Amino acid sequence: MKRFMSFALGTLFLALINLSMANSVESASGFTFPAEVQFENNGSEVILDLAGAAIRTKFFLNLYAIGYYLHNPLKMKRAAALDELVKDGKIKQFTIKWLYETDFKTTQKAFLAGFQKVVPAEEYQRIEPLIKKYLSFYTTGIKKGDVHILRWLPGNIITLEVNGDNKGEIAHPVFAKCVWRLWFDSTSIMNQNNLVKNLLN
Repeated sequence: MKRFMSFALGTLFLALINLSMANSVESASGFTFPAEVQFENNGSEVILDLAGAAIRTKFFLNLYAIGYYLHNPLKMKRAAALDELVKDGKIKQFTIKWLYETDFKTTQKAFLAGFQKVVPAEEYQRIEPLIKKYLSFYTTGIKKGDVHILRWLPGNIITLEVNGDNKGEIAHPVFAKCVWRLWFDSTSIMNQNNLVKNLLN
């Protein structure tokens, strides 16, 4: 009986460990991101694995929690991981869970300021129409609890989904990199190590 109880407790303990490993909790916000996400692309099921998670704060306010996902990720050094993030090929995804509310005007202004910060002037002029098109996907302000999903699909295709609704897509190599640089540029205030922590050797 004692052996059976020990075995049962051990099995339960391992199950709890596996359950805890199945999700990544961003400690500051308490939000949980699943270890993997699934969606359909061109008739095929795609599974992405969680690379890491972080939180965006401003003036001591939590604005959003963000989880970063990759298709078939490999362990690598930090420099290689950050370099891989802005290359076309592997499917990538940001899942953004909003913890704060902003009106339409503030939302547009914030995204525009982000592009202006990370995109060099010469590149900005080339893709300004695409930036305006992307901003047009956001037709309302942001509410607490909203979930935005950004994907980078092969062919430098950026798609935006808001609360399960597909808002549109833009295919352009420079624009795709600029969108990702909103979080992975050297000037970004996001904790990039947290966003790629599951990839690092």
